[in-house]
Amino acid sequence: RYVEFMKKVVPMHDDLFDFFYEALPGYEKVGLRRTLLGCWGSFQDPEVCNFEYKDMERWGNAMYVTPGVVVDGKLLTHSLVDINLGIRILLGSSYYDDWTDQEMFVKTDPLGNPVDRRHPWNQHTNPHPQKREMDGGNYSWVMSPRWFDGKDHLALDTGGGPLARLWS
Repeated sequence: RYVEFMKKVVPMHDDLFDFFYEALPGYEKVGLRRTLLGCWGSFQDPEVCNFEYKDMERWGNAMYVTPGVVVDGKLLTHSLVDINLGIRILLGSSYYDDWTDQEMFVKTDPLGNPVDRRHPWNQHTNPHPQKREMDGGNYSWVMSPRWFDGKDHLALDTGGGPLARLWS
């Protein structure tokens, strides 16, 4: 019975989508967006991984699922150090005041690389409760983590889920 039902339902859905594609030009692009994926890697090799920052490049590359940042189908980096240093915390539409005029906790990482003022290591939490303003104002207690590729702050899917793991 199930097979007979599916023989009727599948062609019906094909016709329905064909109708939408003809009636609404551009409908096939609904949900289409840039591919912005970040993966921290997974399944460390116990023979290599010591979790020390100075060795992070080596043990990151030895992971069974390697780390990586993929933008528009191109692997930009697989370096855990670069991925880490590229993270920025932006205020977005959050109920926080900026911290750019406050003390920087970390100016360089343990390898001597410069750490940005907006990196999580330098984040200050300055709550600024206010009325919710949905039209162009602040409306959330959630800040906006981004990955800086050298010119843009990209909203990567950094959940490190299966799709990001496959691409990286």
